[in-house]
Amino acid sequence: MKGKSSPSKQKSARRRRVSSRLIDRFSSAAALIVGSRLLVLLVTWYPGDETIRASSESPLRFMFSRSGISFGNRISVHFSTNVRLEAGERAIQKTKREYTVQGTIAKHPTWHAHLNVTREAEQTLEPPKPNGKGLTCFFRIHHSEPRMTLFDDGQVFVHDLAGEMGKGHRRTEGLHARNFGVKDIGMLRCSHFRMMSLESFNALHHNGAVPIAATVTPEGTAGRVLLMNSATTLTMLSEYHQTLLNHQSYAEYHHYAYILALVKPSELEGRSGKFAKHLAIGKQLAQKWLPGRPSWDTICHADLDAWFATWAPFSAYADMWPHEKDLLFADTGQIWLNTGLMCARPTRWALRFFDMVVNAVFSGVEHDDKLGHEWEKVHRHAKSSRSFFGFKRDQPAVWHVLSNTWAKEAEVPYLGQGCEVWHDACNPDENPIECWHWCHWSALQRAKYRVATHASGTDGSQGASPAGSWRGLHSINLLTRVHLVPQEGVVPGGANLLGRGETKPLPMHRMCLRSCYSALARGAMSICSLLTAGGSTCFPRDVDKMSLCDGRGCLLQMVDRRGGWIKHSGHQHWRDVLPICIPTSFTEALSITGRAAAMC
Repeated sequence: MKGKSSPSKQKSARRRRVSSRLIDRFSSAAALIVGSRLLVLLVTWYPGDETIRASSESPLRFMFSRSGISFGNRISVHFSTNVRLEAGERAIQKTKREYTVQGTIAKHPTWHAHLNVTREAEQTLEPPKPNGKGLTCFFRIHHSEPRMTLFDDGQVFVHDLAGEMGKGHRRTEGLHARNFGVKDIGMLRCSHFRMMSLESFNALHHNGAVPIAATVTPEGTAGRVLLMNSATTLTMLSEYHQTLLNHQSYAEYHHYAYILALVKPSELEGRSGKFAKHLAIGKQLAQKWLPGRPSWDTICHADLDAWFATWAPFSAYADMWPHEKDLLFADTGQIWLNTGLMCARPTRWALRFFDMVVNAVFSGVEHDDKLGHEWEKVHRHAKSSRSFFGFKRDQPAVWHVLSNTWAKEAEVPYLGQGCEVWHDACNPDENPIECWHWCHWSALQRAKYRVATHASGTDGSQGASPAGSWRGLHSINLLTRVHLVPQEGVVPGGANLLGRGETKPLPMHRMCLRSCYSALARGAMSICSLLTAGGSTCFPRDVDKMSLCDGRGCLLQMVDRRGGWIKHSGHQHWRDVLPICIPTSFTEALSITGRAAAMC
């Protein structure tokens, strides 16, 4: 019949329709599966520093920051404007006051002369009578109440460490916040206060006896250990009674020396307060070469917002520290070296390192001198000048000194001020990720790593056979001078660093690096903020603008992977419950093992 298709054509059409329906159903099912998996990913993914670290060490070597992306040393794309990775300043409502970190940091720290760390130690740390003509300087943190006693060469000050009244601090009943005679570091004669023994502390308060230092006992490969804290204002100390007590109790339990360096701003001669700890460490290192001075086999400095979560001895990590390496850092999971915890051996190079960090120059020209910036970019170093402009933050300065060292000793192609984004990225007020990305990470990508055979404290170096290219932050251990303790005590692809049959130590240095909200939740907050023109109702209150964590959220994310030896919150998380979560004795540390919030 005309117009009617043949049976074979009808059958073929039916097959095509069935195939089309099957394809549509399969496509819908695949889309549903993909969408569900994506939704699960967004709900369970808590982005943060660990995300950047993992992607940068993946086979693609994908590194991203606010100003661009890189795929190893193959492809780099710079954005025309920075992409925001954190909530805006006005987006986070703050109902609790900010805490002081290192006093006011100058917008453009400026100084005019080199600060000789050894000379500073020689002039300010002379031993007291009968061994010298120096000052007698001791301190002790009170256990029963938030106070600190300072013995300032004969004068006794009891300083209140109560911080903010109310919750967030354990306090004795009826205690009123007050100072006993000292309101400013500038009033003190001493700068480095050593921990007095408990017995002499009691004698001082009962009959005015001159304090004596607590006993120091060498410990294994670590030898005589000195633990240090530093501050540039008394206000800064007032927030950290619990961590100061934590450090004191830990040091006393293990018979380590403990020094609190109260660095007067005038001692820094125009430098940022962030460099107080580097000056303090350098001065203690210099003691080794000054006759009649106390010296140490290991010096470790911890920031005040870091605390010992366990009472494990430092020797567990000192055993991992190769003898030929001068400095010890811990892998926090961040993409860079973090200076919140760092240890040094008393070698000539270590002393020179801290001297170089204290005197690290960001630029020799004014911040708006574009021609001067071009000169520095071409010549790859700061221009000589009667005034030097320093770094606001210490971490970019430490990276700069280390990268310059590795350029000379290990042929890392670091450009210094010749880095394309140097003047825009390497002296920020806050997160220095752009500086690490384009100036340091990029150079480390291009280096050819060889096993370092550098003798500690010497000036010559040589390498063994080539060990390939950058594989991640742990490749730093193939360079000179620095040893980075891996997160799990194991070098990827290698054996347990403690040896066979030994128990692996906890991660040495833990930080809260992940968001406390999932990617989906953060996306919803961002949409809300966009619709409300940055309204503060879209974000949680009193949290860090990058991680959106409060103190408890920060604490709880440092529990996985067996916790950590030292936990480090960042001062921005110190507004709520965190200060009362810190163990202040061996018994308390033991009781909260595996239960991070047990003290809260």
